[in-house]
Amino acid sequence: MEPCSTHCNQWKADVKPIGKGPARPGHVLIRHTDMADTTFAVKTKSVPVE
Repeated sequence: MEPCSTHCNQWKADVKPIGKGPARPGHVLIRHTDMADTTFAVKTKSVPVE
């Protein structure tokens, strides 16, 4: 897996960076922080486990 960015706001909000993908067996959910200038957004993507 490629490294992904997280920000302290994600940790303070108790957003887990990696979790099971309940809708898709064999996948994990990766939650990362998208940082654009001065704004932060937590985004989620589903990644297959290899």
